Amino acid sequence: MARLPPLPALRAFEAAARLGSVVDGAAALGLTHATIAQQVRQLEAWFETPLLSRHGRGLRLTAAGKELSTSLTDTFTRLDQACQRLIARPSARPLTLACPAAVAARWLVPRLEEFTAAYPELSIRLALDTVDGDTLPDHVDLAIIPCNGPYPGHLPACSLFSGAAQPVCSPVLLQRNAPLVTAEDLLATPLLHHLDSSGWQQWFANAGLENLPPQPGLVFDDFNEMSTAAIAGHGVALCPLALVEQDVRLGLLKVISPVTAEEGREYVLVHRADGDPRVMAARDWVVGIGG
Repeated sequence: MARLPPLPALRAFEAAARLGSVVDGAAALGLTHATIAQQVRQLEAWFETPLLSRHGRGLRLTAAGKELSTSLTDTFTRLDQACQRLIARPSARPLTLACPAAVAARWLVPRLEEFTAAYPELSIRLALDTVDGDTLPDHVDLAIIPCNGPYPGHLPACSLFSGAAQPVCSPVLLQRNAPLVTAEDLLATPLLHHLDSSGWQQWFANAGLENLPPQPGLVFDDFNEMSTAAIAGHGVALCPLALVEQDVRLGLLKVISPVTAEEGREYVLVHRADGDPRVMAARDWVVGIGG
């Protein structure tokens, strides 16, 4: 690279030349008049040619000064614009991933250490928002949503994991209520419901017991509360295995039947279609752990 004159001297000369005054140039850069004058003299010594001369209270550029001033003003303007674009880029803020609280707590958060290890330069903000699946709020870049069947919206979407639910309970409940093998066994066992009893009605129908009335039991608005109650031994819960796999692996819950309910339900990742490479990186990682 060619040797360049000192950058402060170039900046000082450009400001004085553009504003037509050493005093104004000093004010624009937050420097003293004497400092600007000294740096201009330093630049003239470096080029071994005069660049400006005083003209009354103003300045008059020499031919060499005009050529250098025009080039410097253009260069500093483009540099400033490039810096402003970098400051304004979306990468200055964390990516926002919206998902249900149960998905965040039981599926995503346990894996976030892997994400930060793979992409240390990216920040993720988890938003426990519900999105409609066809549009994303302005502050959301990606979202995990449950779908009853194929994703019906228009955003780019990737399948993550099945939402089909199977009965699970704690080993403590199994010891207390053994055996829990058949659907009839479960009818005599405390059941835990998420929102309502429709999931269990579907499960019993799939297990061969159709047209049963709604079954009694504790009803939870929050999936995390229901699964916590199951771990505590309060009853049998219907859960997508992806959301309780860590509890199953640790022996806190046990799957007690292969029969499922809500077979067509799945969780998908949707994201913006603007091609932001950070969003694409996050998408690829989330889809990878889903697979």
